[in-house]
Amino acid sequence: MKIRNILLSLIALWLSVPVFVLAQKPQVEEITVVGNFNPSVGDANKITRNPVLDDTTISMPPLQYSIISRPLFIQFPVYTIDPQKVKPEPDPAYQRNYLRAGFGSLMSPYAEFFAAKPNSKRTAFGVHFRHFSTLSDIKDYSKSTTSENQLSIFGKHTGEVLAWNADAAFRRNMLHYYGFQPGLLADSLIPPTDSTRQVYTQFKFQAGLRNASGNRSDVNYGANFRGGWYGNRFHSHELNAGFDAWINYQTDALSTRKNDHLGLNLALDYWDNSFKNLPSGSAALFSLKPYFHTEIEEYEILLGLNTSIAYDSTGTRVYLFPDIKGGLTIIKEILKLYAGIRGEVNRNGLEAITSVNPFTAPEFLTNFRKNSFEFYGGINTSLGRHLGFNASMSYSSFKNQAFFINDTLSYPLYNRFAVLYDSGTVLKARGEISYHRRESIHLTLGAEFTSYNLENEIKPWHTPELTAFATARIVALDKIILKGSFEFRGARYARIFEKRPDGSWYEPEPVRLKPFADLSLGLEYRINRNFSAFADFNNLTGGKYQYWHRFPVYGFNFLGGITYSF
Repeated sequence: MKIRNILLSLIALWLSVPVFVLAQKPQVEEITVVGNFNPSVGDANKITRNPVLDDTTISMPPLQYSIISRPLFIQFPVYTIDPQKVKPEPDPAYQRNYLRAGFGSLMSPYAEFFAAKPNSKRTAFGVHFRHFSTLSDIKDYSKSTTSENQLSIFGKHTGEVLAWNADAAFRRNMLHYYGFQPGLLADSLIPPTDSTRQVYTQFKFQAGLRNASGNRSDVNYGANFRGGWYGNRFHSHELNAGFDAWINYQTDALSTRKNDHLGLNLALDYWDNSFKNLPSGSAALFSLKPYFHTEIEEYEILLGLNTSIAYDSTGTRVYLFPDIKGGLTIIKEILKLYAGIRGEVNRNGLEAITSVNPFTAPEFLTNFRKNSFEFYGGINTSLGRHLGFNASMSYSSFKNQAFFINDTLSYPLYNRFAVLYDSGTVLKARGEISYHRRESIHLTLGAEFTSYNLENEIKPWHTPELTAFATARIVALDKIILKGSFEFRGARYARIFEKRPDGSWYEPEPVRLKPFADLSLGLEYRINRNFSAFADFNNLTGGKYQYWHRFPVYGFNFLGGITYSF
């Protein structure tokens, strides 16, 4: 009962409160503030819960501790791991023999054979044979068949200390002095066919010895012996024997990676010439060349002195030639400039002259050619990974440069060339650009300009001012090989002599030989790993131009055949 009364009293009190509030009168108050008012909230300082002791009289004792040393032995069990089984791969099977044979439109049989010892890291041996001949004649001209035969063997062996190499070769080439037209001559003036036939025979060998490159020695040395016999069917012979030796020492006196080379080159050659009508004689040439070569950062320096002693029937002469070269790499492996000066002496011998012009008369005077001073310079650059460009220029003075004129001794045929020597200066400029992409693409394009200033002759006979060339080799789909070559030779001039009815000689204006362009293409298809077929198309322009005065070349011709590797 008492609890009930208490509850009723509380309810009555709660209900009376709002009535009291509503009964009050509202109060309105206005406050005017004069002046600046910047509302702000004061900083609240929080009282930390952790007490701070500010008693400075208490000091902390130093901390002392000790380590109880106890050895810990840990054992690592070793488990045997089985080696991975790799399937053995056989060594690549290189073909030891290569045969190439075909037949051409000029009744031209062709055969070439290579044989080599199986792959070896230390020893190599091989044999090479080649035959090519043409049985057709050039229209309106004398008999012009040719034959080329070559047989060579070579070998080399690399030991722990020394390495040696040797090779020997036999060559026999036949041609005819066909530079006349029988239809324009009386029958009594036409010579027998055998009298216009020329055969060059050569046998040569060489053997060399050097220190093996794998012994990592700072001293490199070697020597080379060579010899040979060269002659024609008109009893002109040349015997040659020679010796070369060299030694160089590598050091890092100036450079950092042993790029300094201090060396000495020595060469000795002997010739013995025999002619049927001209005086026979012997000659010798000795050369000694000390040098120093170094590469320091982007700089290259070569300092050398070439001392040459020449001996022949005219006497003994001593020549001193500088051999100096400087190079500067502008951009590493991309752009390099170089310049230098040099000189040398060479032999105008039977082999050297007839290798340039095989239609030379069987007998002629031999001598030494001296290149007194040659100033040269150039640029080597790589225009990317696959493109390269080289350009060079030189200016030199020379003595006894060989030129060729139609021989008056072969009148009225004029089908042989006499050798004429002259001295003077020559300016040469050459440029070449190449593109190589692995083994699939090889392209080369170049040109050369030559300007002679001679002491006696008015023209450098049979020598063009401008020549250009291009070569290409493209492998497509690993089956097809495309080859091409292009040659351009500018105008040349030939010096001629004519005979008057009274028997006297006179010299008319030189004959201008027209410029020519020769384009040849080749195609080879690989049937399989061993067999392939090829076809070569020569002189596609079809022009019967004259490389030498009165000697036109064959026009368009082709050669086809097969190759076999085994």
